[in-house]
Amino acid sequence: MKEFIKNFFIGLSMGVVSVIPGISGGTMALITGAFDKIVEAMRQLTSRRTVALLRHGRFKEFCTTLPWPFIIALVGGIFVSTAATASIVTRLLKEHPQTTYAFFLGLVVMSLVPLARRVSQWNTASISALLAGAAMGFFLLTRGRVDTPNDWWMLMIVGAISACTMILPGISGSLTLMLLGKFDTMWGAVDRLATGRATGGDVATLAWIVLGGIIGLGAFAHLLFFLLKKIPDITLSFLTGLMAISLWKLWPWQHVKVVKIASEYASEEIVKHHIPASEYFSVLAAFAVGAALVWLVEHFARGKKSS
Repeated sequence: MKEFIKNFFIGLSMGVVSVIPGISGGTMALITGAFDKIVEAMRQLTSRRTVALLRHGRFKEFCTTLPWPFIIALVGGIFVSTAATASIVTRLLKEHPQTTYAFFLGLVVMSLVPLARRVSQWNTASISALLAGAAMGFFLLTRGRVDTPNDWWMLMIVGAISACTMILPGISGSLTLMLLGKFDTMWGAVDRLATGRATGGDVATLAWIVLGGIIGLGAFAHLLFFLLKKIPDITLSFLTGLMAISLWKLWPWQHVKVVKIASEYASEEIVKHHIPASEYFSVLAAFAVGAALVWLVEHFARGKKSS
């Protein structure tokens, strides 16, 4: 029971950060020391042997050979936390964007430490992978938001991306959803379902997303296991670069009030970013809280692992 509760809380932490743009559930799994166990559970769950057990109706063996207590605790925690925090995060982003983004920034900055620490040797290959990841992240972020349809096939793609990035360190599922224009679509539907206000359209949306997520995880689990087994340093360095470049997108004052003033030396107007002095303290405090939260989680996880 103690192990079940521990895994449930790991799921809670993964679900919370999965709603946050810039940080992934996989990063939190890495910080808490559950990442390798999650990848192995995914590999077992989507293996040919598991599919064969289901196809031949060997349900008893299917239930006893897989790590179901771990999977149920983890998925349960993820479900509870995403349902509870989806509305809170979306509301904070709308009402207090600077402070909220600063909190996210603190989370991501501190999360880079355990991710980079997993790289056993920083050499030419790993540094090249780091730069390649940063370059790919920069390319994706500078493309801006893409207007995508709400058709079933697009929702399945969104589900596949969300599920994969939830367990992949370095890539934020919510940030990807923002770029695809589906952040409000997905988390809004989750919020309405959790509060009993869901419509038939919301249920259909989430059904297509869940189906896409299952298919995406099935294909992705084995690829991730292969990469982490064969080229772990290059894979983790690449993911570190992707995650580091997302810091630019989380800069708190990207969306500030704009004040236009007339120039004394030119007829055209100059645009200045107006930042109230009182805002600096709240932003710095939010950043510190975010960074401290990750440090505490990692410190607790490392202490448990060493004892």
